[in-house]
Amino acid sequence: MPLRTRVGLVIIASLAGGTAAAAGIGFSNRAEPQANGAIMTLLWLVFGACIASPLWAPAVIPARLPRVLRAARYLGAAGALGLLAVFGTIAVHNIDRAMSGRGADVAALALGLVLSAACALGIGLLLRRA
Repeated sequence: MPLRTRVGLVIIASLAGGTAAAAGIGFSNRAEPQANGAIMTLLWLVFGACIASPLWAPAVIPARLPRVLRAARYLGAAGALGLLAVFGTIAVHNIDRAMSGRGADVAALALGLVLSAACALGIGLLLRRA
């Protein structure tokens, strides 16, 4: 896998995982502000890294292990499809709200569209012949 592809996958994974971690940290701050500390922040950062692992894990596997890398790329693409489904529902839900007249949240719609496009790009990078 070329270095450009690996860097692109890590950037996309950072975007997806960082968004999940930021959403979790924000939820924790709203739910229990007095109990929120460094441990809770670390927990959400680990959660974000786990969520984004289908995208960054194939990027860190060395090229000298071609069978492992190929399997990781296919499994990563399957996992990224799950992320695409989750982030895509954010966009679809907001489009549905806008069309029904209930008012869509423009920030959430933009976030869903950007993350969906990033996951689709990540799937394309993972399945591209190298």
